[in-house]
Amino acid sequence: MLDAMRVASYGDDSRNGDETVMPLEALAAERTGKEAGAFMPSGTTTNLVAVLAHARHDSEVRVVADQP
Repeated sequence: MLDAMRVASYGDDSRNGDETVMPLEALAAERTGKEAGAFMPSGTTTNLVAVLAHARHDSEVRVVADQP
């Protein structure tokens, strides 16, 4: 595993793109019929992006847990 990590290519996905992530994003976009894909490293990040995409800048978001 350490040898694989030593020789692995990597980039900065927040800047010009990571050559290991870009093909994954392109594949996801192709399979879903979308213009582009965006890799999110966790479900928490995905949920935050979804809330920010749907809420106005000056709005309030309340999250209520389902009752068992």
